[in-house]
Amino acid sequence: MQGNTKTIRQVITEYIRGQKKTEYFFSEKALSVWHEISEKYITSYQTRASIKYGKLYLHVDNAALRSDLMMRRTEIKQVINTQLNFSIIKEVVIC
Repeated sequence: MQGNTKTIRQVITEYIRGQKKTEYFFSEKALSVWHEISEKYITSYQTRASIKYGKLYLHVDNAALRSDLMMRRTEIKQVINTQLNFSIIKEVVIC
């Protein structure tokens, strides 16, 4: 029995990958992580966040914040993917 030990997380991840629902599950989780890591002032100027085909779209209505986020796109992508232990975000698009 010791050779077959897996964590609950591993079992669930294998199940989801087997069901081909990985993108939807991890997309929702990635949006949740984004809301956790973004500061309050970011979310106050953010009008919408969505994920399509591995791209995280962040709609921001403040030019200075948009510029700051543009410079931090790679960092945002890495933090989200690291927290999920899955590479769901391929690109961050600031609109």
